[in-house]
Amino acid sequence: MKEFIEKLIGRLEETRWTTIFDTSCIFENDKLDKCIQIVNQLTEEYKELFGKTEQLNNGWIPCSERLPEVETKVLIHAKRKYMDGSFRDIITTAMYEDGTMLEDDSKWHWEDIEGEWDEENDCYIIPEGWWEDKMYNADGELNHAVDDEVIEWQPLPEPYQPEGE
Repeated sequence: MKEFIEKLIGRLEETRWTTIFDTSCIFENDKLDKCIQIVNQLTEEYKELFGKTEQLNNGWIPCSERLPEVETKVLIHAKRKYMDGSFRDIITTAMYEDGTMLEDDSKWHWEDIEGEWDEENDCYIIPEGWWEDKMYNADGELNHAVDDEVIEWQPLPEPYQPEGE
């Protein structure tokens, strides 16, 4: 995404200087149309590049590139570091919270979360981070923080649908 934004800024900078001398872009609306055209073109290039990246990585998306939509269950790959310096790969389902979701607005059930209290809404704000309900689960808790480094994620596959249904 950073590469996309840098490219966008570069193209807009180039356009700014060329449109000063371009008589067809005298009006502000023409300049805006030119900018919109550049953004649309770069968006298509980004989608193409992003699709290729996902194909190369078997569908894994690095967290450094982008995060999934809030509260969408995905497959994660995390690294667990041990005292002896060794690592273990963890793959499980989880969801990402961006730290702005109110407990009452969440589509998930939360018990005993230690988030920031929102007095106006009389509920907790779910803390930012990765959450899951299987691998890191302690004593049947419904949602538990993932305390290992999440490296990458991918969307869950669609469920099997028999033909004709």
